[in-house]
Amino acid sequence: MVELFERVAGWNGRRRESVRAVEQDWLRRGVTSRDGVPFSRQNLAQVLKRKAYAGVRVHKDSATGETTETPGNWAPLVEPDLFAAVQRNLADPARRSTTSTSVKHVSTVALRCGRCGGKTSTRPGGRA
Repeated sequence: MVELFERVAGWNGRRRESVRAVEQDWLRRGVTSRDGVPFSRQNLAQVLKRKAYAGVRVHKDSATGETTETPGNWAPLVEPDLFAAVQRNLADPARRSTTSTSVKHVSTVALRCGRCGGKTSTRPGGRA
């Protein structure tokens, strides 16, 4: 997992890469989880956000919903500076996180065409 953090952050002389690029490379190389399942882009993004890799334990109070962070009783897998660099990259507004051209609206799933009864969708440029 250290490789994932270093590649996304552009750390230790590596060039900065997208989560998708790492996913595709690991798929090509046969890198899998302990269960033998290839990592998906969504799984890798969740890993990158998990503070446990930086040695931080996060507790969520079930009654109040408040979270507290304390140092873990394990050695961090990645340096705090590396973890912080990845978080900055993931939060960068210039980062393109989707390649979809469709416009997403909550109500389009529930709407049906009045003539044929088919599902509706909205697309950029006014075409449906």
